[in-house]
Amino acid sequence: MTSPLRQLLNLLTESVRNLEVACDSSGCEVPDLYAPFSSQSEAFRANPEADEAAKIICAASLHIQAILMPPHISLFHIVSGHSKSGALRICLESNVTEILREAGPEGLHVDEIALKNGQDPQKLARFLRYLASHHIYREVTPNVFANTRISSMIDTLKPSQDVIANPETKHDGTNGFAAFVSHQLDEVFKASSYSWETLADPTTVKSGDPKAAPLTRAFKTGETLWDLQARDTNRGHRFNLAMKGIQTLQPADAIIKGEKGSLSAHHNLIFTVLAYDWDRLPENSTVVDVGGGVGSESIILARNYPQIEIVIQDLAPVIEDATKVHLSEQIVMSQSSWSNKSSTTGRTSIASSFYPTCVPRLAITRNFFSLRA
Repeated sequence: MTSPLRQLLNLLTESVRNLEVACDSSGCEVPDLYAPFSSQSEAFRANPEADEAAKIICAASLHIQAILMPPHISLFHIVSGHSKSGALRICLESNVTEILREAGPEGLHVDEIALKNGQDPQKLARFLRYLASHHIYREVTPNVFANTRISSMIDTLKPSQDVIANPETKHDGTNGFAAFVSHQLDEVFKASSYSWETLADPTTVKSGDPKAAPLTRAFKTGETLWDLQARDTNRGHRFNLAMKGIQTLQPADAIIKGEKGSLSAHHNLIFTVLAYDWDRLPENSTVVDVGGGVGSESIILARNYPQIEIVIQDLAPVIEDATKVHLSEQIVMSQSSWSNKSSTTGRTSIASSFYPTCVPRLAITRNFFSLRA
């Protein structure tokens, strides 16, 4: 009988062969780990055979690792997740990726990186080396680091001197993905560390009050996520741009066609998006996107269905950011309207008043750490 390990190896070998054949037929190449991310580097995924083969290779590789890795090491990879997140946040907020992009593939010595971003070179080297062991950054020679395609994902593509001098506008005019990562490594990361304390507390374990969420406990302010972002305008602005950045994690037309396993712009969970049959809507129909943020999803609808009117409802600061984010969408903006009318009970209650049956259940899956206990 063939062992599971041999079965996985055979599956890997077959899938690698299928990937190479599919790439050859499409005129594409497998991405280079040490080259910056680009849409061209992902072109091979447009071939269904190549995309499927790549997924099988990744899954089989992880399965082999789970079999052969000592179980305590496998477990510690999960346990030490906070260390990876902490190290990545340091590099993200101190603009290491922008500095290394300007240095090119030859890389830059950590002393030179530290001269630019003001960090301690010895500490920074440890964080970079730790991330490099996970292929986030690359140590070209001792203490000389360069970007990989993974670290390039958090590149704002702005001059490093600009983002260092103006951290509050770092994410303006970008695709928002670095803002999304920054938000996750800040509010969500801190809130997640208080998940057990929230569930172990009899006063909050069964509460649905947003003020009983892990985030409120983490920040010790008695505020909900929306209160925090209204008070801290930098965090609020970043969150709005982060909602635009989530689009990079899903197919551009996911809201139109539906996509199994995509990441919805309103949720931090991977799940199946069941797209509505928008073609069935009569002309001049009105679609209300409750708590629609900066309208990242609704703008896609507006581009594809010019016969419907779209109303995006959210808090006033969010709507103000939305008009800036989509300033170039003049034609689409004329089709969309924006509303900042809201009750004092917050976003979830507003949504519930529109959809009393389905939205409360959906709200539970939104962002447990930030919204719900």
